[in-house]
Amino acid sequence: AGTAAFSMSMRSDVTATRTMKAMGKGEYGVAWNLEKSGTYFGSMFGVLDGCTSSTTCANVYGSPFKLEILPDVIDPEKCRVYGAGSTYAVANQNAVLFIIARDRFNNGVVSEDAISLFTMKLSSTAIRNHAFYEYSQTGSQPIVLYAQKDGATPAGIRMIYKVLMPGKYEIDVHYNQT
Repeated sequence: AGTAAFSMSMRSDVTATRTMKAMGKGEYGVAWNLEKSGTYFGSMFGVLDGCTSSTTCANVYGSPFKLEILPDVIDPEKCRVYGAGSTYAVANQNAVLFIIARDRFNNGVVSEDAISLFTMKLSSTAIRNHAFYEYSQTGSQPIVLYAQKDGATPAGIRMIYKVLMPGKYEIDVHYNQT
């Protein structure tokens, strides 16, 4: 099979690598490599009489077309945590942070389905002082709290937690995909 006498263009802010091959019987196979999710507008046109683009050539039936590229699966190494709650909190008040779930191409993967794939816990240590516990870096009493998932927003997956005593806590965000 040889190179087709057709061309294809994609209008977007991302350059796509594309190939087009004649498959025989008037059929052509088109492939492109797009890594950025989003909406793309493409066109296929016959290259005749010196035309050079979809605006100067005759489009084939069904062209131009719109193509929606969805993000790939979540890649935990590309995910990020940010927001005030990732660096400080006030005892006995809600603190908020966001998880930006991303795929291997750094596309955001924010959806209601993605929420269930993350858990977050905070860990610290305390000592018992009479009937109360207080933070101590050398304490023997482990303190573990779990954040609540509060939905997906354009900012990311919203997590809320409340620490009950002042101190230093380690935040562990875990991706639960098996």
